[in-house]
Amino acid sequence: MNVRREDLPKVLHERERLMRKAIKRLERMFPEGTGLTLLAYDHGSKGHMSYISTSQREDMIVAMEEQIERLKMGTADTAGREV
Repeated sequence: MNVRREDLPKVLHERERLMRKAIKRLERMFPEGTGLTLLAYDHGSKGHMSYISTSQREDMIVAMEEQIERLKMGTADTAGREV
């Protein structure tokens, strides 16, 4: 599905604005050279997932795939909460 940015609901434009603000703040907090990716999604639904990253898309995809495998195996270092 190919959706144009201008066709997204206003709430997703606001989410993007907040994510850009947050990633800029995070960049100042972490050492230079640290790749950051921020995900935001709707809990409990198959709604839209938004992401923003300081890395190139290809690098971010590799890092996320590795993290997903660690999460599946239960070996990931996480700060998330399990419900």
